[in-house]
Amino acid sequence: MNMHKFLGATITVAMVFWAQVAFAQDRSPVTILVGFAPGGTSDLVARLIAKYLPEQIGQPVIVVNRPGALGAISIRDLIATKDVNNTYAVLPFSSVVFPVLTRTPAPYDIFAEMQPVASIASFPLGVAVNVNTGVKTPRELALWMKEKPKSATFGTAGAGGHNHFLGFELGKVIGVESTVVPYQGNAPMMSDLLAGHIPAAVMVAGEVLGHAGDNRVRLVGVLTPKRSPLMPDVPTFAEQGVNITSGESWFGMWAPSKVDKVQLMKMQEALRKILEDKEVRQVLFEKMAMQADFRTSSETDARLRSEHAYWAPIIKASGFKAN
Repeated sequence: MNMHKFLGATITVAMVFWAQVAFAQDRSPVTILVGFAPGGTSDLVARLIAKYLPEQIGQPVIVVNRPGALGAISIRDLIATKDVNNTYAVLPFSSVVFPVLTRTPAPYDIFAEMQPVASIASFPLGVAVNVNTGVKTPRELALWMKEKPKSATFGTAGAGGHNHFLGFELGKVIGVESTVVPYQGNAPMMSDLLAGHIPAAVMVAGEVLGHAGDNRVRLVGVLTPKRSPLMPDVPTFAEQGVNITSGESWFGMWAPSKVDKVQLMKMQEALRKILEDKEVRQVLFEKMAMQADFRTSSETDARLRSEHAYWAPIIKASGFKAN
């Protein structure tokens, strides 16, 4: 190695070392933004991570709820922050992707203004029906809706999100001109499903299981490529002859695009260690109906780009525009 290359390598190593030292000595609080109200799924995931994060990074961690616009408000705060090395957001991928595909102009550039830190957890979406429909399989659901076109509706928790467009896509796949009925949250939607005011709903599959015991709702299947380890006895739509597999939802952590790369890698490593913890995995599994699903920053970026490319034409075909 010549002297110039040797000096260059030495300087690079020194820069990385001192960046790591600076990170280790930083005791300022880390803020985790959540785009939804306290007590919801996003909030619970963020607070679970926040509980274990101080031990990994040596800094206090606070969770700040910034609900509204399907998470877009928290993303705007993330992008606008001046504390780029200590501000992060925990969000479902749908909060990152769908607002930019349903608004013109897009409120931000998810690939230029924010940076994935890591994927955290994933969970399946599924279709639940009121048992009075008599529907037990996806094919029976399609036949029921074709025979009762005026009743061919899917409930979803909110307009313009993953569940909404999954319902739209499902109607196209099974050949039914269905109507997606958005609700202000899961609770009112479930109330109407239990009462039989809507025949079916596209929702988090794990939330259905808690109501299945009263024999008023039935989970027809999950909308994922393969069965979920969370509910291995529940078949997928695909294995029942209806080829729709875009119903896996997932949470990730994001940082501003200007975050120091050493900081980003340190936070990625902290999340990896947290998600390897048996207690954390158990809480996700038993209390949130999710499975730990760690993926690196680069893997999460590829995952996000794939989701964006997949949903863009579906949303365009739906004609939906956010208010």
